[in-house]
Amino acid sequence: APPPSAPSDVPTAPAPAYVLQTDLQGPACPDGLWVPQEECEAAGHAVRPADMNLRTTAAVIDASYTPCGCFLWQGGSQVRIYYDKGVDCSIHTGRVVGMVCRSG
Repeated sequence: APPPSAPSDVPTAPAPAYVLQTDLQGPACPDGLWVPQEECEAAGHAVRPADMNLRTTAAVIDASYTPCGCFLWQGGSQVRIYYDKGVDCSIHTGRVVGMVCRSG
């Protein structure tokens, strides 16, 4: 007799690895959902709205007036991906488009 076949599960699309939390302007992503510095640029591009004019490269900063971690920042006509590696984290509602976090 032929061996029993494995159940055929319909594959489901994986959940996105990152989310843009537009309701969160800092001070940081929730615990366990921080995007590491080396992933920030790719994550920022992955979550940006299609109509957003996004600069192609990320910048690493250490500022006391911005959130910590990975976020999108509105600067004039362009949005920039920033990664603040500092420990002084702030909420900045004026220019932070949203925090780039891992999806939970």
